[in-house]
Amino acid sequence: MPHSRVRGSAPSALSALSLALLILVPCASLAAQTIAVSGDPGPLTVGTATPGAPLDPASDASTTYTVTTTAPGQKIVARLDAPMPAGVTLSILLTAPGGAASAGEVVLSTIDQTVVGSIPTPDSYAGLTITYRLKASTSAGSIPTTAGSVVLTVVPGP
Repeated sequence: MPHSRVRGSAPSALSALSLALLILVPCASLAAQTIAVSGDPGPLTVGTATPGAPLDPASDASTTYTVTTTAPGQKIVARLDAPMPAGVTLSILLTAPGGAASAGEVVLSTIDQTVVGSIPTPDSYAGLTITYRLKASTSAGSIPTTAGSVVLTVVPGP
């Protein structure tokens, strides 16, 4: 199954968090439906902000995906394989293939969530952008190295 390996390093500042996403996705299939990711995004680092203001989120849009469907109405769901640390969220935004709708930026959890709605035409769609966004609150404190996976799967719609 396709997934992104999530790794973080705990900086010395209480309000900083660094997260690197390592994507290991050869391909996953569901009755000939496939999805593959181009590679690894760079590290995401949430740093300090002006006192009293929220921390600035970190984003990366350097990876793309290819999805192949053989039946109309397939959709893409995403989930984490384990929860993020308290006070930390990871969201994902997938550019949708032509005729389908992106769900917009989705905060990930361990439950499958639709990130791309019904793909109307069976085809192969390549070079579609994935944007990851890491947010942390100051209450997150110092976070030890964290590893996990973002799992993308093609499933029947709606």
